[in-house]
Amino acid sequence: MFLLSLVGEQPIPVLIPLWQQWTSPLFASGEVSSPFTSVQFAGSKNTLSVIANLEAVLRREPGLQHLDIRPALTIDPYDTHTAMQALGEALDRAEKDGFQSVMNISGGTKLMALAALQAARRPVIAQSGVSQDVRLLYVNTEKNRIMFLNAAGDEIGSEDIYVSLSIRQYLEAHGLEVSDNQAFNPNNVYADKRPPRAGDALEMRVMELSRDSGYFDEVRRNVFIRKAVPNSKPVSNELDVVAISNGRLVVCSCKAGINLKKEMVYELAALSRRETAGIYCGKVLALGQEDIPPGICERAKADHIRLVRGSEIDRIALIMHLETR
Repeated sequence: MFLLSLVGEQPIPVLIPLWQQWTSPLFASGEVSSPFTSVQFAGSKNTLSVIANLEAVLRREPGLQHLDIRPALTIDPYDTHTAMQALGEALDRAEKDGFQSVMNISGGTKLMALAALQAARRPVIAQSGVSQDVRLLYVNTEKNRIMFLNAAGDEIGSEDIYVSLSIRQYLEAHGLEVSDNQAFNPNNVYADKRPPRAGDALEMRVMELSRDSGYFDEVRRNVFIRKAVPNSKPVSNELDVVAISNGRLVVCSCKAGINLKKEMVYELAALSRRETAGIYCGKVLALGQEDIPPGICERAKADHIRLVRGSEIDRIALIMHLETR
């Protein structure tokens, strides 16, 4: 199958169909893990960097290196006519090569999705001379579903999202470099020899409870991330505890001291900003005390950060799990 994907700012809905462990007879294959053997991305000039990173992910992932990556399409996200033409021509080329075509319309603008629907409605004749329908996918991460649509836009089926992603895969999909040490050196034998910090015991407690809970596919502590910034120094950060469940990430920042500042909230909130990490994930701030200044509570609520007081730490795994949903 050929998969043509619309690309917006977020990479995960674009990649999920390639990582999905399919159960629907429309896509399930007993021979290989993925039914797709050829892919192409379509996006605007503003998402070319996202597309470049998506292509890099596919080239280095062992389970996806078999994919034929066709040259990306640059389309006007607000001109449905030219976008429809470009998408239709891409489908024509794939179908002439003998592929059954599928479009992932999860990314991009609403007008790009409209153009994709229009392209899917045009007459398609396969090599056999038999008319073929173009299938469409929409990844609804909020409801944890992949919806199947026909060319008229009607839902014809769905299945639960079921992927097994590592934390590294998730972060690298967002264009981040990932390391276990601040030097970003895999051979750094001194990575674990830094002086102890006030929050170490709380971090260990959160990590152990999360690992033992069975809620997550992977849990890691002290994950360093770095992102290249054009004409500037790379932006780097350290994530105290990171967990992932079915392709959804949650980051927990642990602060055991009594001197609470709004900057602790700002640092965690910054993970979702495009100019820093650009990660859309659950965010939890675990504290070692009960009394939290009202200003910090208000700021955390505004930034969609779940505050966890010291008395709630024993429930931290469940709280983090709920933040991935």
